[in-house]
Parts: sequence; structure tokens; C-alpha cells
Amino acid sequence: AETLRDAAADRVTAERADLDGHRDAARSTLIFASILAAVLGVGLAVVLSRSIVGTVKQLLAGVQTVSRGDLTQPELRINSRDEVGELAQGFNTMVASLRTILSEVSTTSGEVASASGEIATSAQQQLSSLNETASSLNEITATAEEFKATMQQFSDRARAVHEAAAETTKRAAEGASLTRESATRIDQVQ
Repeated sequence: AETLRDAAADRVTAERADLDGHRDAARSTLIFASILAAVLGVGLAVVLSRSIVGTVKQLLAGVQTVSRGDLTQPELRINSRDEVGELAQGFNTMVASLRTILSEVSTTSGEVASASGEIATSAQQQLSSLNETASSLNEITATAEEFKATMQQFSDRARAVHEAAAETTKRAAEGASLTRESATRIDQVQ
């Protein structure tokens, strides 16, 4: 029994030694895998951050260009399908909308300038017409003044003729009266 015990003890010791070896190997493997995972994680983080930073820098450059009023820049070519890619696509859409609005404003400005020119021409024509009308009214007023002066002269002459006729009538009446008196005196003298 003691040999059995010694054999069992030796076997337990051998198994423990084997287990310790496997444990040390597992620990080494775990440490190695952890270090490898950390290195791979850092490497992936660096690659992803550079990709994101590059995309964000490209987007920032586009925003700065637009903020200076330059809408001629080409579309941003960002192939990522994440939020930054969606942001870049939204930026491209915004720039295209701004170009369209600017084009419409330019067209409308041209139309407004053309309409303003037409309005100015029409106003000039109306002003010219008003000046002609004013000139005609001035001529009519001058003619009316001349007609009034002529009528006043006729009125003054008619009054003078009337007064002369009244004076002549009065003198004729006096002459007739004198003639009758003279005839009466001649008759009395005879």
C-alpha cells in the first residue's frame, strides 16, 4: 500500500508539475495574446484615427473654401460609410444647393436689371410726354392770355365807342334842341 501511495503521490506530483507547465504555458500564451491584441488594437486605432482625421481635415478645407465664398471646388470624395461620410455627403449636397441658389439669384438679378432698364426707359418716355404736355399747356395758357388781352382791348374799344355814341347822341339831342329853339326864335322874330 505504501508503494501504491508513493506511486499515487509521484503521479500527483507529476500531474501537478504537468499542470504547472500547462498553466505557465497558458499564462504565457495569454500574456502574448494580450500584448498582441493591444498592439493590434493600437495599430487599428491609429489607422482609423488617421482615416477619420484625414476625412475631417478634407471636410474642414471644403468648409473653409465655401466660407470664403468659393463654390467652385469639386465635390469631396469621401468613401467612408460612417457618420463622417454622411456629413461629407450632406456638405456636397449643401454646396450644390448653394450653387443652384446663386445661379437663380444671378438670373433673377439680370431679369431685375432688365426690368429696371425698361422701367427707366418708360419713365423717361412718360417724362418726355409730360414735358410736351406742359409745353402745350404753356402755349394754350399764352394763347388764352393773348385772347383775354385782345378781348379786353375789344371791350375797351366797345366801351369807348359806346361812350362816344352816347356823347354823340347827347350832342345831337342838344343840337336838335338848339335847332328847335333857334327855329322858334326865328319864327318869333318874323
